[in-house]
Amino acid sequence: MTALPADSWLLSIRPQPARVTAEEYEALPEEIARAIEIVDGYVVYCAVPTPDHQTAGRRLADLLERYARAAMGDGHECLTVDNDVDLRLRDVPLLNRRPDVTLYRCLDRPARPDRGVGHRALPAGPGGDALQAHRHLHEGRAR
Repeated sequence: MTALPADSWLLSIRPQPARVTAEEYEALPEEIARAIEIVDGYVVYCAVPTPDHQTAGRRLADLLERYARAAMGDGHECLTVDNDVDLRLRDVPLLNRRPDVTLYRCLDRPARPDRGVGHRALPAGPGGDALQAHRHLHEGRAR
């Protein structure tokens, strides 16, 4: 194993000093909020999706859209599909996810997804399970 040079920027990375609150998250510029998720109050940076990841997301959205149309044709309430929704699952400690695809009941804009599906599993955050958001989607709120 080779040691990092003394001037490497990697040596300046520090652990997050405190958990992010809902108020702090709401104050973030949109371009920052779109690049992160918050898991149990800790920032998780979202990697730029690969072309294969984007293809999988598009196909999943298309499949869910067909399902939603068929369900509504059978008398189910209005359903809609969105991509990259800022989904608030809990305020304390803050849990905000950005699933690639979300299926939810139609509501007035701004949308408040309450049933979501994301095909991306992220690494577990401190004190949290990577799929915790998927188990709690029925509690969700969109930003």
